[in-house]
Amino acid sequence: PFLFMSQLMAYQYSNLILDIGEMNKEKYWDIFLETNLETINAKKIQRILSSHHIIKSETLTFENDVIDNTISNIGYKSKKSCVVGKNNCYSKGFCISLKELTIKETFYVIAECYVKTSPEGKNLALAVSVNEKENCAEWFVVFRNQFDEGKDGWTKMTHVAEIKASYINELRVIKIFGTTEKGENYIDNLKYTIVKK
Repeated sequence: PFLFMSQLMAYQYSNLILDIGEMNKEKYWDIFLETNLETINAKKIQRILSSHHIIKSETLTFENDVIDNTISNIGYKSKKSCVVGKNNCYSKGFCISLKELTIKETFYVIAECYVKTSPEGKNLALAVSVNEKENCAEWFVVFRNQFDEGKDGWTKMTHVAEIKASYINELRVIKIFGTTEKGENYIDNLKYTIVKK
């Protein structure tokens, strides 16, 4: 049993599943014997939403819905599915002022989106960052290859970021967006939910 748990935890660590910063009882049970990030995040989201207060939620949906699987390669400023990685490395996204949220304690950001990657697409990620002006104070990220692709080619990505009270000040903002290194990738139905801890 010890060898199995050691190998499992090594796998979780190398695949960015294990929280090396701060482990607690709730986080441990979320990942216990799990290797699938989709399942882990579903557990976390259910636990957080059932026992905490939602402060704000918003969805950025482009003109073509992911259900009809239609993509138009018009570019960053279009109202179609957002193209990531050809001419720009970042998708359209959200920028939320911490001053407007009036949160002083640790809180969660639950981010969700649908993505589709081109064959040459590399490291498409869903990111949540805490920024002050141009400087990034903290960065939380999950990658598309950590999730199962649907039959229609779209992959649903979910991310749960815990924003510590020490990162909160009135000059900072939370950014939620898709990012990639190369390829032509698409993001749609980008949603966030901010939940008080």
